[in-house]
Amino acid sequence: MVRVYNDNIYEHREKFRGDIIIIPAGGFVEMDREDAVLFKSQFTPVIRNKGGKDDPRGFKKLRIDFDPSKAGAVLDVAGQDEQERTCQACGFVAKTKAGLAAHMRANHLGQMVDNDAREALENGI
Repeated sequence: MVRVYNDNIYEHREKFRGDIIIIPAGGFVEMDREDAVLFKSQFTPVIRNKGGKDDPRGFKKLRIDFDPSKAGAVLDVAGQDEQERTCQACGFVAKTKAGLAAHMRANHLGQMVDNDAREALENGI
């Protein structure tokens, strides 16, 4: 089993092998390795907004974590304080810490003053 992470700030929904797969923003699902590779590489059509521009809700920002030591672990969202999931720049409240990190990578990297923190966020630490 491997984890398929959604690095977008929006929930990802996609039909795969007859089922609807839903991955929350910053969250993950566990799949067999082969299914995960097929799911990630599956074509999804471009979603456009009313102005004809690409809608970021349709961006497929998935990554696969092949580390077998993490398989079967449970993400503890209930134990996370809302303050730990709130963006200090704009007040956005993420569902998970990973969702907050994805939001910050997508929107606020250029605003960060601390170089070490910015590099850690860029590298996914």
